[in-house]
Parts: sequence; C-alpha cells; structure tokens
Amino acid sequence: NNRSLLLQGHVDVVPANESDGWTNPPFSPIIKDGRLYGRGSGDMKAGVVAMIYAVVALKRAGYLPRGNLTICTVVEEECTGNGALAAPLDTLFPPSSSSAAAADDVRSKIAVIIPEPFPFIVTAQMGVLWFRAAVTGRPCHVLQTSAGSNAIEGAIALYNALKVLEEIYNKDG
Repeated sequence: NNRSLLLQGHVDVVPANESDGWTNPPFSPIIKDGRLYGRGSGDMKAGVVAMIYAVVALKRAGYLPRGNLTICTVVEEECTGNGALAAPLDTLFPPSSSSAAAADDVRSKIAVIIPEPFPFIVTAQMGVLWFRAAVTGRPCHVLQTSAGSNAIEGAIALYNALKVLEEIYNKDG
C-alpha cells in the first residue's frame, strides 16, 4: 500500500563538561545497578537502539511492514534541527506517482515515530518555522525623515508580529 513509517532519532548530544555534576566522565559510559550512564545514553541513543531493534524483532517474528519503512538518524537536533531538514523528503518517502496530488496523498499517509525519552506519549511536537525575510527601507536626509522609511523599525514590527504568531501557535488546545 502507499502508507509510510519513518522512525527517526538524533545521534548528537549537547556539550558536556565534567563539572556539570557527572560522577564519572560523561563520554565514558558505565553500567551501574542495571542502568547505563553516560552522555546521550537516554537522549537519545536508547531511543535509536530501541527503534532499530523493534524493526529487527518484528522481522524475526515474521512481520514486515506493508508500506515504506525508513529509519533515519540525524545530527544537529539539539541545536538547530538542520539534520532533519537535510534529509531529502523524496528519499524518505518516495512518491508513488509523478503528479503533485498523488505525492501529497502519499505524504498524507505518513506516520513518524521519534523515540524521545519522555515518560509519556506525545502526538504532536513543537517545530521550527524557517524562512527568509527582506526588510527594506528608503534613505532620506535627516531634515526630511517623513520622506523615507527605517528598515530597522520595519524589522521590529516584523519581530513583534512573529512573537504574536508564536503566542497563537503555543496556545493550549
């Protein structure tokens, strides 16, 4: 069928200093009382390992997905999200037809599982809007400021409008 499943996890970690309260060096993992300790072991190497072994276990049990299955590990999740942005969409979810409508139909039947180490299931997650904005001005002489426009003031207005949009997007419900 034309359904797809993407299992995605990040393999980067935020920087760690031994002065951050580590009782052992953060990049020298240890097992203590049956638990693995080390930088990135929970967020999110455990999730990456779990998603890979879930597929292996299902395959060994004779269950194969009827649609496309993609396992994708990315970097730069902790800082920018550029790793996920760099993953080509058509590589992750190849459209079954060359028409835009068919490609949209395929992409509307996509499930994404990101095994972040939360103690609960999240059905949606915050994201990032990436865009470019050009704010222009019109120079003028100081004696005729009404004849010009200040690009910095335009940028401030754009910033304020984006903060309002952020509040709208972040409202509960």
